[in-house]
Amino acid sequence: MNKDHAKWFFLCFFIASVIVFGLLLNMFWVPMGLGAVIALTCNPVYQMVLKRMRYRYIAAAVMTLSVFLVVLVPMGAIMAVLVSQVIKFSQMLSLQLQDGSLATIVDQIGRTTAGWLSLLTNSDVQSIDLRASLIGFLKDAVQSLYQYSPKVLSSTFHIFLNSMLCLFFTFVFFADGGQLYGILINALPISISHENQIMSQVRQMVTATLLGMIVNAIMNGLLIGLAFWVCGLPKPVLWGIVAIGFSLIPVVGAFIIWGGGVVVLLLQGQMHFALGLMAYGLIIIAQTDNVVKPIVMRGKVNIHPALLMMCLLGGMQLFGPSGLVFGPVMLSLIVATLRIYQQEYAPRRA
Repeated sequence: MNKDHAKWFFLCFFIASVIVFGLLLNMFWVPMGLGAVIALTCNPVYQMVLKRMRYRYIAAAVMTLSVFLVVLVPMGAIMAVLVSQVIKFSQMLSLQLQDGSLATIVDQIGRTTAGWLSLLTNSDVQSIDLRASLIGFLKDAVQSLYQYSPKVLSSTFHIFLNSMLCLFFTFVFFADGGQLYGILINALPISISHENQIMSQVRQMVTATLLGMIVNAIMNGLLIGLAFWVCGLPKPVLWGIVAIGFSLIPVVGAFIIWGGGVVVLLLQGQMHFALGLMAYGLIIIAQTDNVVKPIVMRGKVNIHPALLMMCLLGGMQLFGPSGLVFGPVMLSLIVATLRIYQQEYAPRRA
């Protein structure tokens, strides 16, 4: 066989094998990518631990356990607090249904809403009957919960499995990431300086993304805690801390907390505070994701905030919640490649 033909056959066979292998590993890409991001971000700390312990597997185990204690355990505690508060809320709702106070509150909300509509539309709007609508809503909610409970259990198991896989891959990348990185880099037809430039850009982007998420979560926690304190809701400091954890969940994280506060205020008959908190949440809290993250990230990577915001939103659309990390990483690869091209291959202007 001709040597050129053999080379092209081998190349096509290798590409096909890589594609099939990638499909086989489809379910592992997200936890593997998150594990790589965690290991890359915590690598300086891992190197310090490795110098003290000398054995890389022991150091990797210590770092993985630290990640588990620092990230997953607090999230579990926050979930436990939320579940306990939801149980208390359901008990309060049940008592109000039994003594009829909920019906009184609903009728009051209906009369208040009708008055506001009359004022806004300059017409006579009769009192809105919310009681029948609420009963229908509760029936639909119970039916939906019954219908989707198997999916909720399946999603919970899927999240647990991905968390365990993420910890496993974190350990692997801590222990053997250097060797895997060496194999990958040696296979790329680029110089060592360019390799270092690409990895530096990726590391800066990952660090900036995580820093942006943390700063945004803290900002949401402060805003929600302050709002709960102003509205007279119980335990504003606790709910501010819970909001910090939930704000790490894209799109709906902070809404779960302040939206619940709106519902509680409505059930307490505090219509004005409820509407004020709703407007505050939609106008201020909901917009922090689009403002805080790009500004914080730009300070680390020197990329326009609009482009960063598009990568964050596009990453979530394509990869789900993990896209908050994968989207900026892809952008960093493109930026690093363009800079190398400008330095080495772009024609020089006279």
